[in-house]
Amino acid sequence: MDQRRFSLRNLRDFGFGKQTMEHMIQETTSDFIQELKKKLGTPIDLHERFSIVVVSALWRIAAGEKLSQNDPKILELLDKLKV
Repeated sequence: MDQRRFSLRNLRDFGFGKQTMEHMIQETTSDFIQELKKKLGTPIDLHERFSIVVVSALWRIAAGEKLSQNDPKILELLDKLKV
């Protein structure tokens, strides 16, 4: 129960449940769709693409910095997370 309270309190500080977070998620989703449209007709590794979207959204929440889906920071971070 304490962990739940802690999590909710901290997520609210990042904008959880507010219009700003909803807008950020919609913007990230729109960027993702645009990236998929660019790759139309070619094979796409959806696992990797979804990972990039998730890391991008989390980075924006935690660091307050918007990174493009092809930003070297995100790609490097994902590379380091691979086991």
